[in-house]
Amino acid sequence: MSNKLLVWIKENYEKLVLGLLLVILIITAVRLFSGVDRNKAIEDFKIKIQPTGGTTLNPPPPYEPNFGTYLIKKDFSQYQPLIDKNMFFPTDVKKSGSATSQMNLGCTGVVSDAEGILTATFGNSQTGNTYKAKVGDKVENFTVVSITRDVVILSDEVKQYRLIPSIVIMPFKLTGIMPIEKGFQAMLQNDSTKKTYFANAGDEVEGWKILSIDENKVIISRSDSGKYELKSGGESQRIKE
Repeated sequence: MSNKLLVWIKENYEKLVLGLLLVILIITAVRLFSGVDRNKAIEDFKIKIQPTGGTTLNPPPPYEPNFGTYLIKKDFSQYQPLIDKNMFFPTDVKKSGSATSQMNLGCTGVVSDAEGILTATFGNSQTGNTYKAKVGDKVENFTVVSITRDVVILSDEVKQYRLIPSIVIMPFKLTGIMPIEKGFQAMLQNDSTKKTYFANAGDEVEGWKILSIDENKVIISRSDSGKYELKSGGESQRIKE
């Protein structure tokens, strides 16, 4: 059966090719002439799906090309709620009502009273005014937070300031310690004037008070300088309080 089919195809090959070409031409013609009706059907469908009742859709507003100018023309207060809610904004920006005060103060010294309470002295480099204050006192627009011999801390509504007090240089050298009937006596020399003093515990020398003397060292203090430890050979060290 297959042999007969092959023989028939060979005998009618030309007829088959012509028939296939004719079918292709017919299909092409149908598609070309039916295109007009297809376009009309699409237009009719568009009309059917349009909204009824006179509804009109407003197009979206055009993009503002100069957006920076638009923002600049706005009052900044309109954006304040966004700033207040922004957790990443710096604190000093959020506190728009608090302005940092200009720091013109310098700490000129720290003095202790008989009870050991420290008082700081300040000078304003702009006005020349001077002040004395303890912890908690106000100096111009600042509050005294803490006072030590090494640093005085002031603060305003925004930040803190660290002021370094002027330190009085120890003028004495311990040149010798001599035993006496009731303990020891120290021999001190003023390094600037070269004056020599013999002092016992409790004595005062040029405003400095001898607190204690033993065989190795002398403890000496002054209200505006604090305590110092003097050792033979000229070595001295301030004692932090």
